[in-house]
Amino acid sequence: IKKHHGITRAVVGGALTGGTGAVVGAVTGGKQFSVVNKLAIQIFFKNNKDYQELFINKKMKTDSSQYKKIQEDFNRLSSKLDMIISTNSTADIKSPSSSNNPDDLIKFKSLLDQGMITQEEFEAKKKEILGL
Repeated sequence: IKKHHGITRAVVGGALTGGTGAVVGAVTGGKQFSVVNKLAIQIFFKNNKDYQELFINKKMKTDSSQYKKIQEDFNRLSSKLDMIISTNSTADIKSPSSSNNPDDLIKFKSLLDQGMITQEEFEAKKKEILGL
């Protein structure tokens, strides 16, 4: 946000202290700063439900100490959620499959091709899915 107060400050400075005040008022009038209007984390679940953790819902200057504290809390929660997602993704791959759906084999082959699981893990899942 850029605020222009130069003309107003020049008029007031000139009225109070003359020409010098007008010059000083005009020079010191412009201000520029960044703001955030909203900061939130929104989580979408498999059952089509979602949850939003709202941190900021109004204009807040990004150089304020309050914003910096909120941003630290936001980053801390984001990191924890990343760890949870990573842990759950790994657990889903290693847990036994409750279905013997051949489409699951395609999914696991894709994970193998991406290097997310080993050949041994793929072979074990393949045997499980095919009932071998």
